[in-house]
Formats: sequence, C-alpha cells, structure tokens
Amino acid sequence: MPSFEPLRLIQIQPGRGRRILALLCAVVGIGSGMALHMQKAQAAPGPQTFGDRDAKKPPSMHQLFRSSQLPKTYADFSMFHFVPRGSIIVEQPERGRLIFRSRKTGQPNGYAELKGDSVLYYDPAGRPIRLQHLTPEEMDRWNKNALANR
Repeated sequence: MPSFEPLRLIQIQPGRGRRILALLCAVVGIGSGMALHMQKAQAAPGPQTFGDRDAKKPPSMHQLFRSSQLPKTYADFSMFHFVPRGSIIVEQPERGRLIFRSRKTGQPNGYAELKGDSVLYYDPAGRPIRLQHLTPEEMDRWNKNALANR
C-alpha cells in the first residue's frame, strides 16, 4: 500500500508568510466590511418605504421654482389673437413668444413672436404665415410688462 503524505498546495518561502497572511486578512476584512455596509443600507428605512407615511417628501420642481432666487419672467400674451386649430400653447416669456404644439402628437405646430408693433405667426418650417398689427393700447401694455421684468 502506498503511504499518504499531506498535500502541500502552497509552498510559502520563508519571510513571505507574514506578507501573504497580512494580505489575506486585509482582503477578508474589506470583503466582510462591504457586506455589512450593504446589509445596513438595504435595511435602512427611507422615505421610499410604504410603511413610513410621516417621512418628509422632497420638494417638487414647482415648489423649488417658487422658492428659488431666480428672476421670474412674466409676459402678457393676451394680445396674440391667433391660435392654430388643434394646438396647445406653450409660453416662452423670456423670449417673448408662444409656441404652438399639436394636441395629438405634441409636434411643433408653429410659433408667434412680437416684432416691432406687430405679431408675426410662423409655420413649423419658420416661414411667416400671418401678420397682426397691435393697437397703441396693446403696445403700451406690452411695454409696461417689458419694463416691469427688467
């Protein structure tokens, strides 16, 4: 019968044993620390859980805008009389224009902007399709709003 000797899988040279042992302890320690951290992170209750109804929700974008220090621009577009059929209106007061979008697809349907004492209406390709002259009262109202926004 053959004699069995203990198998030597790793032969460690003298002097390197401490380094290998230190490296092995470091790897095991870091791995267990990360596992413990992940376990705590998953178990930590947050505002996303359904059972915690008293948790404070983060503010919405509308609330952040109201409380921000950004300058608010306002424009009175009541003198823009034409709206293409089947369109919704998107205001751009910082540019002084209205954008028209299709209700069904949301695609741009044209836009209108003030040029001098007139309102020009454009198709989606950017070609003017309609001209509306403003009355002196409408121009005064527009200028008062423009001065208030400065």
